[in-house]
Amino acid sequence: INAIKNILPILNKKGLIIIVVYPGHEFGAVESKEIELYVSQLDNSFDVSKYHMLNKNNAPYVIVVKKNR
Repeated sequence: INAIKNILPILNKKGLIIIVVYPGHEFGAVESKEIELYVSQLDNSFDVSKYHMLNKNNAPYVIVVKKNR
């Protein structure tokens, strides 16, 4: 989360942050929930998307944060 917080202010317009999340291990489950909570609360100057496999539990997935302005 600190890395995300640090990059957001310097991200170019239409820039992307691509986060690969690994929820399948002990700390990964906690970390993934914390990351999702943080990015889901970003303001409307960002679009946040999540891409995951629906047929595999605890598979790695991707979160994309795109800066609009």
